Amino acid sequence: MELNKYKVGEGYINGTVSILVAKLKLIINNVDSKTIPTSGDGLLKYYANDKILNPTDIAYMVGMDSLSAEIVRRKVILNNWTEDDLTINPMTTLNAYLSGTAPVGSTVRYSIDGVSKTLGTATDGTYKWAGGVQLAGTVMGVELREGAVYNVKKEIVVQALSGSPSTPTNFKVEGLTDVSAKLKWDAVAGATGYRIYQNGYNTVWKTVTTNSYDLTGTSGTSWTYRVAAYNATGEGLRTQEVTVTYL
Repeated sequence: MELNKYKVGEGYINGTVSILVAKLKLIINNVDSKTIPTSGDGLLKYYANDKILNPTDIAYMVGMDSLSAEIVRRKVILNNWTEDDLTINPMTTLNAYLSGTAPVGSTVRYSIDGVSKTLGTATDGTYKWAGGVQLAGTVMGVELREGAVYNVKKEIVVQALSGSPSTPTNFKVEGLTDVSAKLKWDAVAGATGYRIYQNGYNTVWKTVTTNSYDLTGTSGTSWTYRVAAYNATGEGLRTQEVTVTYL
């Protein structure tokens, strides 16, 4: 008996079998499954979609004679998940859902900017997570789990809507002292104003209509900032972080 590799959710275990084998049964994690007759043509086909549910399952195919005596036993080699098994649908700042496809029965984990949010099972080969509308530039991730390890990961970046302003350039810190500093960036054509984000948070810290902002602080403390331009269409992508460390 020879078995093809099997991937969870694939449907059938396929292979070849001797004509001496009259019956087949699948043993998964030491538990017997239904016994079925062979087709008699030397081909092996056993439905396992509702039986092998995890890439870490231990499975054996057993061939028996007409009296149910075991003739041959082979281990079912399970393929691991790959990036081809996982898709993520594109997102813009209008989408409230992270969605895509994953193997049937697989466990998926979602993340926003690298922070894990929840777990779920792709029972029908798809997943959909209502994470709410995300800011442009937010990194959305999905991972597939094998046993206790998430070894397949894909990410997408939430895109700004067409017509929203471009990312501010030349974002920098000027006039740094022990208690004050100025954030400054180049003005963006078509922008109504600018939103400033502090310390990695995705909630707006300050909104301004000019391309600078005066800061006050305490000597020795550090803060990080990003800025994004917005207009009536929406918000554009945020800048990279700059760090302000008061002298």
